[in-house]
Amino acid sequence: MRGKAAYSGRSTNKLSDRAIRAFIANARAGTAAQKKLSDGGGLYLVLTAAGSPVWRVKYRIGPPNELIERVHSIGPYPSVSLDGALAAREAVKAHLREGRDPMQVRRQNRAAAVASSSTTFGTVADEWLAHRKKDWSGVHFEKSRQALERDVVPLLGKLPIAAIEPAMVARAIEAIA
Repeated sequence: MRGKAAYSGRSTNKLSDRAIRAFIANARAGTAAQKKLSDGGGLYLVLTAAGSPVWRVKYRIGPPNELIERVHSIGPYPSVSLDGALAAREAVKAHLREGRDPMQVRRQNRAAAVASSSTTFGTVADEWLAHRKKDWSGVHFEKSRQALERDVVPLLGKLPIAAIEPAMVARAIEAIA
């Protein structure tokens, strides 16, 4: 997939792993000639203030006379390889061709992942009780299980852990009190 992209006359896919490693070493040493290393098509690698190399894609979206420039963060190098970054750039460009904002697509995907998560409060509560059972007396375990099932699970049991907000927990506590 090296060469010119179909969506632009500009050169893309210019980077190699060797050039990336050299850029990172020079940037960390303070001898880099530039602040970011571009591959074309909006994809570039930049070092954060903490010195971590991160892949990003710059793009524009909106009506022609009101274009908004945005930056989509892909992830850190080497966790995200050059090939992974190239694939992510192509995904961003595909979303743009469909008229969809890549950042909005990411938010929707994360929300869907949270909603479909099997890690609900109820399953975590059951695992926690099972873990504690060996250290508790039978009576204490049974009272704790019944209290959770009666007071907390009906309010929070089906919610994914990541979706539970402090206000929800406060409501559950108020209902118990």
